[in-house]
Amino acid sequence: MGTEKIVFFTGKGGVGKSLVAAGYAAKRSQEGLKVLLVELGETSFYQSLFPEIKVDFAPTPVRPNLDVAHWVGPACLRDYILYLVKSEKILSIVFDNPFMKAFVEIAPSLAELSVVGKVTSHERGAGPKLDYDLIVVDAYATGHMMALLRAPVGMADAIKFGPMAQQSREILQILRNKALTKYFIVTLPEELPINESIELWDLLLKEFGIKGYLVCNKVTKPPLNTLELTQIKDAFSEDNGLAEFVRYLTDSVSRQSEQCERLGKTCDSEVNQIPHFYSSNGTELFEQIIESIKFR
Repeated sequence: MGTEKIVFFTGKGGVGKSLVAAGYAAKRSQEGLKVLLVELGETSFYQSLFPEIKVDFAPTPVRPNLDVAHWVGPACLRDYILYLVKSEKILSIVFDNPFMKAFVEIAPSLAELSVVGKVTSHERGAGPKLDYDLIVVDAYATGHMMALLRAPVGMADAIKFGPMAQQSREILQILRNKALTKYFIVTLPEELPINESIELWDLLLKEFGIKGYLVCNKVTKPPLNTLELTQIKDAFSEDNGLAEFVRYLTDSVSRQSEQCERLGKTCDSEVNQIPHFYSSNGTELFEQIIESIKFR
């Protein structure tokens, strides 16, 4: 097992990063780690995956060793202020007033800074205790992910002295610490999401010195190899429906293989693959994802 304490999952919208992040978190919890799966964003995908509970700001158990939570910027900031003032009454005076609400809405990157502050709080010894071996973050899609990581950079540059500047620098240290923090970029074996993943991988490396880990989701893996499929296709006439389907399948496998290979070569990195599971049942698909995850 690795030494990492925080794992982020990001990727272009629609690539299945939320389900992959949940599968990864469940896999690690099965290994004996106490895991918190954190979902970012305004709406909760995990509420439909775990309908038996209410997915909220406070961590809620969903499996042995696995809790789930849903965090947004204002709630994270409110939680931290409550930790400082130790009083709901004072918190209400400080936080629940029109000026503060307007400030939270318009302050650049404050929501993102509050989120990464909460995610890294345990490792920094700041804020309410998060007693977990591992925090798995289902983060924003690629563009917003960079805004999340740039938030402490911008704050540290804008404010040179004082507690806010110091905490921003500490957050950044955790985010850049390769031993503590890991980043998975989830993609599909298709040209556009592969291109966006390469761009994000490059930005992470250039701006933060972070080498992301690559996951290609929904890779077609037929039970027969390419040669066997070709033999089946050749055994039937061109207008036969089976031959047409096998042709489509072999073309799809070849195209996806080329895209995954391009991704790995461009980033000079291993590409972890998750098969395409043909299930419409969310719970069943979740279990298949857990079983398929071999990477750490």
